Amino acid sequence: MKLIRFLLCSASVGMLLLSAYGKDLSDAKGDSVSYHFVLVEEFGGTWCNSCVSVADSLSALHARMDNLATIGYHMSETRPEVNFLYNMDAYRRSTYYDTIRSLPTVFVNGKKLDKTGRLGEAVEEERLKKTPYELEMSVSHYPDRLHSRDSFAIGIQIRRIAPDTVRRLRLHIAFTQDRFSYNWFTQTEVNHALTFMYPNGEGTEVELDPTGSASFSFAFGIDYAKSCFPVKNGSITAFIQDQTVVGYDTLHTGTIRPVRDNTVLQARQIYLGEGAYTVVEDGEVSDPDFQNRNPEIADGGTARFYDNTFATADSRRWEFEGGDPAESEEENPVVRYPLPGRYAATLSVTRNGVERSIRKENVISVLDVHPKFRIVPAVAKPNRNIKISLISEADSCRWTFFGGSPFSGSGKEISVSYPNEGSYDVRATVFYKSPVTGTSYTFDTTARNVIEIRKDAATGTADSRIAVQVRETRPGSHRFVISGADGMEYAEVFSVNGNRLIRTAKTEFDLSSFPSGLYIVNIKMTGKHPVACKISK
Repeated sequence: MKLIRFLLCSASVGMLLLSAYGKDLSDAKGDSVSYHFVLVEEFGGTWCNSCVSVADSLSALHARMDNLATIGYHMSETRPEVNFLYNMDAYRRSTYYDTIRSLPTVFVNGKKLDKTGRLGEAVEEERLKKTPYELEMSVSHYPDRLHSRDSFAIGIQIRRIAPDTVRRLRLHIAFTQDRFSYNWFTQTEVNHALTFMYPNGEGTEVELDPTGSASFSFAFGIDYAKSCFPVKNGSITAFIQDQTVVGYDTLHTGTIRPVRDNTVLQARQIYLGEGAYTVVEDGEVSDPDFQNRNPEIADGGTARFYDNTFATADSRRWEFEGGDPAESEEENPVVRYPLPGRYAATLSVTRNGVERSIRKENVISVLDVHPKFRIVPAVAKPNRNIKISLISEADSCRWTFFGGSPFSGSGKEISVSYPNEGSYDVRATVFYKSPVTGTSYTFDTTARNVIEIRKDAATGTADSRIAVQVRETRPGSHRFVISGADGMEYAEVFSVNGNRLIRTAKTEFDLSSFPSGLYIVNIKMTGKHPVACKISK
């Protein structure tokens, strides 16, 4: 889009302003100091190779630099596992710069990089510059476990310590988080992700007193459920930025936009994971606490739990009802939940021989939304109607019947017939939108050879209810026995995605070679419709 540049007020005033703000801060004299932290603001995502490359480059720079602060603004994230990364403060920062035309876009100390490939070079250049501003930050964190809140007290001191031009300064405070497990291309975790800014993405105006100083005191609390902020994985970054308007851009449409100086004049960062800023009794472990990023997942999905207990514990032990693993000693374990339901979790921490525990009921909700369906009858004559019913939770289902009539259809219940003998596949695609989180889920599966058409099939149409049970021969043996199945023709075992794993005429079968999870057992008895049972290993 074509841009036309014109200057403030008069040509002479505008030229004077641009000349003053174009000076390299490295020329500042007197008591100018180096930057505490070089600030890199990364506007990107987790969904393209270029964004991942920039994220990996920043991780490499952090490995060899101590004074590098990064804020990652993840834009337009919509997938359930990462949509929490996108927030209004990230949006406000992107609209503030107003020069972001594609992702990734990177700013180093407020200046946009033309090429992200020179990221390391740009950071090194900024490390050598001087600034006439000093910024000090103090942080106290008070974990309020009783009310499920983290409270913070933040003190900021800003001083102009060398002569400088008149600027319009603004203070920003950003909370960022690290170590979100995420596998995409070469990216194994998400770091420096913006959680929120205080008071918001627009920051706080700075007015220096006659001595060139300004002080700020902030005190506020964060509700756990709303913030999703595991503090032990977090950092606080404070920076002052010059937002003085030095000119205007006008588009060919006549729209006018201000051109700001944007220079970041000083930055500080405090990593909360060190625990030094958390106020707890000396030598004691605070009351244990934990969070999980995904309070609602689909069956078979995983959730990561975060130990948010402050002061270093000698040991920890997790217990996860319905989870795999059921126990863990990791700091931030990943747990898989094969079966639908609502489950509790317990964290116990020990320090100096004293153990404290916390149990949270219904800490995770596992949805029954993968495609699972009942076929009655599963063996039928040609051109006879077969009823297919969805037995998992879903708002709607789209069906494909290979070789059947109709070939496709929609609904939680549908009838199909087949003109020719043979074994046929069924494909089901389910759609579900959570009324709690608003997250949309879509899963599909193709069940192989689940419908059999034979001319000599039984002709019964009544859906007889049969008292059939499937249970383990002994707890933990993974061997199962079918009882109450008099005159059984065969039994089939299916995985949760509809793949048939076992077909047997015996009343016992062995799942020891298969992974833990949910299975469907389809039992067919002579002259009866198949009966489906859910089991878990």
